[in-house]
Amino acid sequence: MELWEFNLCVGEFNAMQNDSIKLGTAQAWRTANFTGAAVHGCLRDLSEYIGENTKTAPKISYEEFDRRLAELEGGGSKNGNV
Repeated sequence: MELWEFNLCVGEFNAMQNDSIKLGTAQAWRTANFTGAAVHGCLRDLSEYIGENTKTAPKISYEEFDRRLAELEGGGSKNGNV
């Protein structure tokens, strides 16, 4: 490897390190921001920050769950869909 190639590698490595430091600083800033919002009672639900809708499990009784499970274990449902 020639000197100019080595210098190019070192320069790119330094650039990667700088990017890593910037990302770490941004993460620390976000953590502090969330902590400040939580202390002041302004912290919203996580789904609002990450842009995803959280889903909850359907509310069915234990008897209904057992009935559906028995149907699935017995070879499928009445209309053929699983």
